[in-house]
Amino acid sequence: KLDWDVCILMTVPPLLPWLVKCVRKKVGAKRKIVAWLMDLYPEALAASGRMNEKCIFYRSFLRSRQRSLAAADLLVCLGEAQKERLGDLAEKVRCVVVPPWDRREGMSRAEEGKLQSVALYAGNLGEAHNYRQILEAARHMPADWTVRFAVRGAKERALRKDSWKMNNVRVTEYESEEETPAMLASARVHLITMSPGWEGVVVPSKLYGCVRTGRPVLFLGPEQSDTAREIRKHGWGEVLPPDAGGESVARTIVKLGSVATKEWTLEDGARNFASIVAKLD
Repeated sequence: KLDWDVCILMTVPPLLPWLVKCVRKKVGAKRKIVAWLMDLYPEALAASGRMNEKCIFYRSFLRSRQRSLAAADLLVCLGEAQKERLGDLAEKVRCVVVPPWDRREGMSRAEEGKLQSVALYAGNLGEAHNYRQILEAARHMPADWTVRFAVRGAKERALRKDSWKMNNVRVTEYESEEETPAMLASARVHLITMSPGWEGVVVPSKLYGCVRTGRPVLFLGPEQSDTAREIRKHGWGEVLPPDAGGESVARTIVKLGSVATKEWTLEDGARNFASIVAKLD
């Protein structure tokens, strides 16, 4: 038997709620259980079109998820929109917001002399993300600009197919851990996207690595998403709707590219999380 006071559960999202319930049943009320939420299920299934919110399986899945998470002593969400998605559960169980953070070694502020005229989308290109507005924007970009995708995920193959004839678009695999800091610090503008309906369901962590470079971020996504809220709150860049036209996106990229590099002070999410867990009684 392991001797512990607090169990922090963070696993494959669909399984997390049931794991909370299983651990609670095993240890009773003596020990504290923290559920650290990432993507929300079954909401992700509905957002992707795989399941209708009105179907009986979805409603049953959601009710079961809520009951299982209610067994936790603390719920940790990645953003306010995600917390709002939990509805009444966030009032029944203590629920706190700790945004993602990036403490990787080697990450540094961009240097003007090393910047390239590149708009960079780096990271996962999954079902919650779109790239078509970026490709449309590339058609309206000045000749000296390049749009680069350094990606992995479900839509990578489709992106390569749709962009292979575009001379100012580069699609590469995501860089290694050692090469990532230099890649991020070379771009004048960072790009993040989110399709409608995914707000609060996912919270892209790539934002926090991008802003460590001091370069602005353009987010194409829902206004009420956590990413949009964070960018507006801290002045980290611009937010455009997910269906923004290519010319508008291109103009915004060029405008952000002329902005001076800044040094933003980021919250120490790791320290905040540790402090919250340490105060559980």
